[in-house]
Amino acid sequence: MQHRRMQVEKSALWRRVEIFVLILTALMTYGPSLFNGFVYDDEFYVVRNPLVAGPLDLGRIFSEPYSPGHPEQGLYRPLVTLSFRVDHAVWGGGGREAFGFHLTNMGLHALNACLFLLLLRRLGAGRWLGFWSAMLFAVHPACTEAVAWVAQRADLMGMAFGLTGLLVLTRYSAGVGGMLFGVFWILSMLCKENWLMLPALAGVLVVSFPGWLEKSAGWRGRSWRFWVAAGILAAGVAVLFWWGRSMVVGWRPALSAFTGVVSVPSRVTTALWLLWQYVGVWLWPFRLSVYHDVHPLPGGWMTAGLAASWLAVLWLVWRRRAQAPWFLAAAGWFLAAIFPMSNLLTPVGAVFGERFLYPAALFFAPALILAGWKGVEALFPMQKRGVGMAAAVMGCLAALALVWLRLADWRSNLTLWQSAERSHPGSLAVQGPLADALLRSGRFDEAHEVAARAVERLEKQPAVYRQIFGPRLAAIDAAAQTAMGRLAFLKRFESANDVARSFRLKEALPLYRALMRDYPEEPEVFEAAGDLYIRLENPVAARQHYQEAIKLGREAPQLFAKYGTVLGKLGLQMEALKAYNQALRGNPADVLVHHNRGRTLAALGEYEEALLSFRLASKHAPDFPEPRLEAAAVLIHLRRYDEAEKEVAQALAKNPRQEQAGELLARIAKARGK
Repeated sequence: MQHRRMQVEKSALWRRVEIFVLILTALMTYGPSLFNGFVYDDEFYVVRNPLVAGPLDLGRIFSEPYSPGHPEQGLYRPLVTLSFRVDHAVWGGGGREAFGFHLTNMGLHALNACLFLLLLRRLGAGRWLGFWSAMLFAVHPACTEAVAWVAQRADLMGMAFGLTGLLVLTRYSAGVGGMLFGVFWILSMLCKENWLMLPALAGVLVVSFPGWLEKSAGWRGRSWRFWVAAGILAAGVAVLFWWGRSMVVGWRPALSAFTGVVSVPSRVTTALWLLWQYVGVWLWPFRLSVYHDVHPLPGGWMTAGLAASWLAVLWLVWRRRAQAPWFLAAAGWFLAAIFPMSNLLTPVGAVFGERFLYPAALFFAPALILAGWKGVEALFPMQKRGVGMAAAVMGCLAALALVWLRLADWRSNLTLWQSAERSHPGSLAVQGPLADALLRSGRFDEAHEVAARAVERLEKQPAVYRQIFGPRLAAIDAAAQTAMGRLAFLKRFESANDVARSFRLKEALPLYRALMRDYPEEPEVFEAAGDLYIRLENPVAARQHYQEAIKLGREAPQLFAKYGTVLGKLGLQMEALKAYNQALRGNPADVLVHHNRGRTLAALGEYEEALLSFRLASKHAPDFPEPRLEAAAVLIHLRRYDEAEKEVAQALAKNPRQEQAGELLARIAKARGK
């Protein structure tokens, strides 16, 4: 008895060690993603989503599509939006926000690896088969897109709820387990719609492992009536969920892959071919990309051949189901899980994406481990354990290296589309996002080169390609050329400013004149030329250039302040007053403008208004004595000597060496007859 207890304790310890190693490996594998930013359509679904950054509004979260205001996407994922809202509340902004979102994705992936390990144990997998299968899932490069792309958290959350639902089936009796399964099923569908297939996935496991549910006494001996009733109930839940979802996003999304463009036989052929593409990407993950160029294939004999190939696979794994149930589980789970995402048949979203493999290829892992083990047994019968362990470790290390390389691709939009360009050189669908990323990165000449080259290639393409890609590429090319012109202007402008700052005023003047000739639409040049004429003591020319800058739309407060000063020097007090008023609209706390405005008002005889301006200047700059002295001079003129003395006293308190203060005090004394 004691020996048995020790074995149980040792087994429990190993299970805890396996879970710890699995979590540590998953977090280490995706650790570099913590330093990535928001990429691709994260900006659309996360950063600019009002339900994420705004106040918590559960009503809108559960009653609006993903993302709000865009039902044409055909997506309803309220729990994902809610998780984004929680992340934003925890991490906030200030540059750390993306870090927290990626950390949550990493944690969800580690959780899924652990849930997968527990499910494998329930299905009867041995210690090493279960552990290495979960480890392969944790480090497989085909999972990178789902984990590194924040907006694809739907895959991670959906799988977490889906696997938990499968686990509770054998944990509790039929009634409680079935009810909890239904709850987790609904939660998984609220994360991603494709988990509608969860009952079918459970059915695949029941067929592959007939004794799976019988581990719980509540499922043994159930009659066919029970299973019919359960099926009807599941169908009712599915219909109710889809009806509620359709009330939010509509019955048919506006964005569909190839629908209405390609015939149904062609779509079926292409979908069947893409199933093999998915298998190939998972087995040979060396050309992973955010974009895969998919062209529709014709129907006819090709359709029959592809359908026959899959029927042959299903027939073989069915024939061998007793000896190799994991291969039946792999094929059945893949086909059932991928069906809602084979978007050529179900009209939603993209045609092909590696992220769709995250749930669909789950049971490829134990099938591959078993196939590899059979190969090791055949080639190295005497050293099979050592060779098998070495192969597993080396395979996981190679996968980890590929994931790290892939995470570098997901660091920013630019790196993402550069990697897509390497995988699909010359693809028109890649050129637009790549040129846009280069444009946003300030690499205007490269953006222009990419966009212009793509526009040139479009001339030889069918009209439908020109219609799809032409407008965006032309807009990016135009923006890049404008930015290149602006950059050239800024370089010349800064060069002229450097000459002016070095007091070589006569050398700077022709540089500014050349800029005004070549860039007559740039108000900054006219303003800088006006500043130069002020330094050359030519207020008339300065006034003309400031006027031109204002006509061109330059409304900076400092420009109006300088313009007012020039007008004051030319004796145009009313125009100067208007300029000062305009400057204060943009910057109400500008001390010098208040001061100069007060002097202008005093010259116009508006003494009370002048006093108000001087006092506002003193309020904004208490240590600046000149406005108080100017106010004292106005008060003396108004024969308000006591107030004048107070202003002078306050100015002297700030600076006792004010000569003007002594003159004002003498005027006050003389006016009083002292």
